[in-house]
Amino acid sequence: MEWVIAFDFDGVLVDPLDEVVAAATQTFNELNSTSYEFEFFREKFADSTHIIRTGKDVMPIMQLIAVGKDTARMKRGKLNSLKREIGQKKVMWLEEEYYKRKRRLQQQTKKWLQAMKEHKQAIEAFEKARKKLETWIVTTRDKQSIQLFFKNKKLQLEPEKIIDKSFSHDKREQFALLKKKTGVPFKRMVFFEDTIYNSMAVKKLGANVFLSTWGFSKKEQWKKAEKQGIKPVKQEEILPSIEKLTGVQF
Repeated sequence: MEWVIAFDFDGVLVDPLDEVVAAATQTFNELNSTSYEFEFFREKFADSTHIIRTGKDVMPIMQLIAVGKDTARMKRGKLNSLKREIGQKKVMWLEEEYYKRKRRLQQQTKKWLQAMKEHKQAIEAFEKARKKLETWIVTTRDKQSIQLFFKNKKLQLEPEKIIDKSFSHDKREQFALLKKKTGVPFKRMVFFEDTIYNSMAVKKLGANVFLSTWGFSKKEQWKKAEKQGIKPVKQEEILPSIEKLTGVQF
């Protein structure tokens, strides 16, 4: 039986931090009639990535930073408490406003691509993997922007090999769809992800999960991942990790 290799996009194949903060800063300023600079949010947002799961988390985190909360040491529960205070309807509205600004930024293609810094070794590993194995992108980003990014790199990427946020923000649901599409059981899937929450969720399904150490995860998450049987890996360890599991040589 064949294997399926899956990569997250944001944090694994690209570093989207500048894009996220630029769009979120513009959103925050326009909605609150403020004039915060990009630099004010950037460093503090980078320290907050350990509690991020989806786009719904972005604007609540911006709010916490704006009022001076120490998000670097914050637990996920604090963010969830704030989201409950805000209310689900407004959280969803804030997310949509944030995505509106992201789409505006993407329309400025040159500026957007400068903000989307590639993880070169990870992309090279992705390209090599899909030449020999069934390889997918499973992400909470939209399919169109991923295709635009790859097109700029002069790389071909089949849209049918991307499961994106239009289906679900939940990685468990996304992997259930991947299983349905490929007919491959979870135990024959290999996933590279950069958040501990999504890594653990997919690991519980029975997939082989690796936590990227170059993405949004922090050292404390690496230790937590290892206790859950999830191995933290560097970019140069992607292909050797696939080889060890599948027996396919690159």
